[in-house]
Amino acid sequence: MIRRIWLQQPIAFARVGGSQTPLSAFRWTQPDLRPRGTGRTTIAPAPTFEVDPTSGTLSLVPDSEFTLFKDEKGLRPVCPFFELHGEWDARAADQSTALTMTVVEANGLSLSKLTWDIRHANHKAYSLTGSEGDRLEAQATLRGDDHARRDLIGSSPQGAANPLVPRDPGIKMGAIQAVRPTAEYPEIRFRFYAPPGHAYGPTNLPERLTKSSDLLDRLIALLRLNADWADFRLPAERCILNANSAWPRYKLVTYGELIKAVPRIVAHPRAFLSLCRHVQRSELLRFLLGPTGDAGKLPPGLFAWRFGGGALLSSLGLVDDLGDGVITCSLDGVGQARARIAVGPPHFSPDRRPPVTIADALTDRTQRADVRSPDWISQENWPAAEAEIDDLLDRAFETAALSNLDAWNEELRSENQSDAVYRRDATPPLDPGGLLWPDRSQETVLDLPLTEQGRWRHRRNAADEFFEQLIRETPELLKDWIRDPDDAQSLYYDRRMPALMRGPDRRPLHLTRRQLSALRKWAEQLRARQRGRQK
Repeated sequence: MIRRIWLQQPIAFARVGGSQTPLSAFRWTQPDLRPRGTGRTTIAPAPTFEVDPTSGTLSLVPDSEFTLFKDEKGLRPVCPFFELHGEWDARAADQSTALTMTVVEANGLSLSKLTWDIRHANHKAYSLTGSEGDRLEAQATLRGDDHARRDLIGSSPQGAANPLVPRDPGIKMGAIQAVRPTAEYPEIRFRFYAPPGHAYGPTNLPERLTKSSDLLDRLIALLRLNADWADFRLPAERCILNANSAWPRYKLVTYGELIKAVPRIVAHPRAFLSLCRHVQRSELLRFLLGPTGDAGKLPPGLFAWRFGGGALLSSLGLVDDLGDGVITCSLDGVGQARARIAVGPPHFSPDRRPPVTIADALTDRTQRADVRSPDWISQENWPAAEAEIDDLLDRAFETAALSNLDAWNEELRSENQSDAVYRRDATPPLDPGGLLWPDRSQETVLDLPLTEQGRWRHRRNAADEFFEQLIRETPELLKDWIRDPDDAQSLYYDRRMPALMRGPDRRPLHLTRRQLSALRKWAEQLRARQRGRQK
């Protein structure tokens, strides 16, 4: 008897792409630390499956056809699989938990007793307008023995007033398919196919981009404040949205709200001028609208807008085919298993791993106490602890090698200075911009001196022997150079690591508490081992 089921993996990320061929599977290998190597993580092919769009049959793609990123059709999308697992009475202790046709049939069931359901949505516009008609949603159900690929079509909810997305033709938000089990590949699998990454606009989009409805709009056109949209075009078949729905008419900071903000500007001129810097658009809008105003899910770059049209920022009414949803697998008489799917943009540097990932955040919530236990630095677990720290240092180097640190340094110096005025801190830093590095462009022939310095130092730190010796000789290194999320000074960007990176709260990025605890515990044990050898 099958007692319970679950989906492996519980959450997966699809990535859009215009090619019809999904991205090849790959794995990360060890950093290339040869004398003339890159020092970065390298990528190697992994077994890649393709699924016949009609029969649902699984087959292995030859390694010779490995293509990592794009082909002549465009970027290759990431299309994850979900596999059904479970527990059953006759399962041996060393047997896989993956459910197969043999196990299902042995329990008196068949694929026809299995149902796949997906509920997928894009609520970006709805989150701003609150209008039910601006919800973009798709739902589909497949029986386990239905193996044809099916498009996932999204539209506004049926019966919603003033719908943004018409049901016909709707927006293709991807595709789904139940894989046919075979003798060679007997597992029960489901695949989600990412959409191409298209934008859709209202039926009158060309007019909205060119029309000047009043004197202020004409002045904006004369000053070319909307020049970024001058050459923007969408194919006619993607201009399908209802131009009279709430989203194309959404406005952020209307002219009336600007007039109401004048007394606030007069009362706090320094704060207003400090926020007029280009890096502070989000806080500028918050300042203009006041503490109780709706700032519209800042920052403003979250949606396509133009100046004018009766407001400082007017929505162009664009939506995309990205979204996220819940996949449910139901097996009669057993129960349900659920997993989440999220669709995002392409990863243009898949061999560059950030120092803080979603996996790190999830691990921080479930295994934070592990690294605080003496067992984590025990003799038996020491190789695993060292490997975790080495991996963190490798990721720091890969991130530094990806970023233009000089540009970020200049931008965040300016932001520090604005924040010190706008927040009106009781004890702001004496020199907020000076918390970061000075501009050295006039002192060297290097085009990007800070970037070069950062890459060199992080590559040096990725060498185990060097960094371990540095930790032994400098007990205060982690305290002085790693940002602590509980430190009030962490509201400002400074030279502590991770440096020149934003966190999800738009504040300086910091390691998770688990990562920080692991780093400190590892350093303490490293010095304790040295003291033990010296006795």
